[in-house]
Amino acid sequence: MDLDSPSTQVKRLAANMCRAAGRMRQLLADLASIARDNVSTAEICDIRELIGAASEAALTAMQHQSVQIMLDVPEQIALLLVRSHIERVFFNLIANAFEAMPGGGTVRIRARNAASCVLVELEDTGPGIPGCITRSVVRNVRHLREAGRAGTWARARPSDCSQLRRRHMD
Repeated sequence: MDLDSPSTQVKRLAANMCRAAGRMRQLLADLASIARDNVSTAEICDIRELIGAASEAALTAMQHQSVQIMLDVPEQIALLLVRSHIERVFFNLIANAFEAMPGGGTVRIRARNAASCVLVELEDTGPGIPGCITRSVVRNVRHLREAGRAGTWARARPSDCSQLRRRHMD
């Protein structure tokens, strides 16, 4: 079977164009909102679709052919949230995982309903931070953040995630 048959290529190209158009729509909406100095509004979003969009955007942006993203997110988990903010959080978490696996690997994202919230877990096959230096790394990131010098590697800060969680839980 020829996997690169013209119909397969057309389908793949059409799917890529559809995702890119959706991402462009969101970016234009964000730009228009910023230009009008509007506050982003919350909407009901399917978390599986949102995480899928963030995953596709990260794969495209980071150009990681050797990284595989495994989603274990049930359908029909709908949440009231500001889509662009939460999608950016997932994009940053996935991009951070890619950076931890320059030789390739797997990113697993799981979600489930847990009491009155949704629990999302992201795990990668990168080497992780050795236990002997964990406290030092956390302390250094905190100092960089306080000094306003956190680089792109510190994009998905726990305080940002906590702040977004509080904003969407209230």
